[in-house]
Amino acid sequence: MTDNTQISWSLRPGRILIVDDLATERNLLCKLLERQGHEVLQASDGKEALHIAHTKAPDAILLDIMMPGIDGLEVCRRIKIDPVTSAIPVIIVTVLTDREHKLAGIEAGADDFLNKPVDTHELILRVRSAVRTKKLIDRTRADSNRLRRTEDLKDNLMHMMVHDMRAPLMVVKGYLDLLRDDAEEGLTEDERSEYLDEALVDTATLVRMTNTLYDISALENGTAQLDIDEHNLTPLAQAALCSLGPMRDNAQIEFDAPDDAVLAAVDATMIERMVANLLGHAFRHTPSDNVVRMTLADDVHQVTLTIQDGGVTIPAEERANVLVKFGQADAWKRKKVFAVGLSLAFAKLAVEAHGGSIDLTAPNDSGNLFTILLPKRPLKDTTQGNQ
Repeated sequence: MTDNTQISWSLRPGRILIVDDLATERNLLCKLLERQGHEVLQASDGKEALHIAHTKAPDAILLDIMMPGIDGLEVCRRIKIDPVTSAIPVIIVTVLTDREHKLAGIEAGADDFLNKPVDTHELILRVRSAVRTKKLIDRTRADSNRLRRTEDLKDNLMHMMVHDMRAPLMVVKGYLDLLRDDAEEGLTEDERSEYLDEALVDTATLVRMTNTLYDISALENGTAQLDIDEHNLTPLAQAALCSLGPMRDNAQIEFDAPDDAVLAAVDATMIERMVANLLGHAFRHTPSDNVVRMTLADDVHQVTLTIQDGGVTIPAEERANVLVKFGQADAWKRKKVFAVGLSLAFAKLAVEAHGGSIDLTAPNDSGNLFTILLPKRPLKDTTQGNQ
């Protein structure tokens, strides 16, 4: 199967530019190549050839040497020194067969030669080889660009993680320094207790960050083990809210849930953390005089959880990106206010691991609304990677 795929790719037609001042020569080559499935462009002089090479991105160029104005060798030279066109294979097609002219063609950057009158079979093979070479170059460049982009995103991710962890680390260190100097400062029992509590809060933040990074890796790799059972989501949501500690004071909270139990098939620990992450995002971005709203709704087949903040609306073109790891890293690099580390990326992966979905919208262009759908039936396979 692989060999056939490779052969098919190598025989794929291309876009060929034929450059010759004689229309009869161009038309003959055009007919021969179109029979092979190639798209054929034509130019009658060097100036037109250079324009088409820039604007139409041919996969190969068949170039006559003897032309008025800009001759074929000069056209070849200009194509090869221009970064935009330098990768296009140039096949010199000429009646000139002496060694001197071939050397001149090589010096100009020509990739191959065909002698007039052109042998049909040789033309087909040489053009096929040139197209294959160009497509291989294009694919290699695309792979290189993707790799470079991935490396840039990984660097952004690393800087974001270090930046996000530095603040709580400095807080912990500061309070530990104060406690170490207790003998000299003469701290009261209340002060010591306060400093310990503050240090523990930021230590918990660091633990959550570390766990999030670990869980994202496991969820992406399909190695996360989910302990799925039927749970009431109302107390899970309340526990997630309580876990945020002082952050809850950043804004008001409204929580609307049915009086009856809202049951769903979930890993309780993971869903509680997912809700805490989304609530944390909401509190961080909602002004103190505004409200964070969380609702739970129950129907026959699924549970709907919504969390709406009162902060800056994430633009529509950015919404899909903020729910993925590298998207958050990229947003952080661009200093977007909605860049919040990996909490949203974890939320998306956690929901999808349960067979659910998460959507981000902005009703009335006011704040951000996360809508999570979770199935009610327990999944047969509790290994995330096998779902």
